Amino acid sequence: MSNTDKKVFYGLSNVHYALLTETESEGQIVTSYGTVKKWPGAVNLTFDPNGNPIIFSADNSAYYNLPNSRGYTGSFECARIPDDIRTAISGVTVDDNGIVVETDKDELAFFALLFEFETDVNADRYVFYKVALSQRPSVASKTVDVNSDIEIGTETLQFVALPRTDAVEINGIEKHPVKAMTSKDTDKTAYDGFYSAVYTPSFDGESAS
Repeated sequence: MSNTDKKVFYGLSNVHYALLTETESEGQIVTSYGTVKKWPGAVNLTFDPNGNPIIFSADNSAYYNLPNSRGYTGSFECARIPDDIRTAISGVTVDDNGIVVETDKDELAFFALLFEFETDVNADRYVFYKVALSQRPSVASKTVDVNSDIEIGTETLQFVALPRTDAVEINGIEKHPVKAMTSKDTDKTAYDGFYSAVYTPSFDGESAS
């Protein structure tokens, strides 16, 4: 990759998702992902951090700093959500006649969310590892005013992005990944294959799930 520092970023594109599965193996939770699939029609995406460091003051100073990352909350505005994505992440069911049915017992799915922002050098690519809807999308539209141009509607989803249940060992400490993003030093193979599969962090030459 280029060693040039990036100066600006803009735009949103290449949104993808991959369903997440957690299984137990030898008393440990193991995270795996399904096929990374395209999510077309991206308009706007925002993730805000949830949870601030807890700073304990003593001796007239910040005596101890306790990390307190609770992931992110966010929203994603897009064109009409494709039916297969709506079904996959919302837990709704399609009946024998192709009608999408929502019930009071639907379970929201966890999934990875991948996307990129353009920059003046090459796009920054992101993955949030454990995302779920925090509320179902609203149902809204309005009549077409015959005296005005048609206004295209969008849907907005509210998300939470949580730390993965399983951990990665970094410098001897187990840590739970929340997100990852490319940088100017990202290996070209890892960058080019970013949407082939959900990226697994690698430290000291070894991959850790």
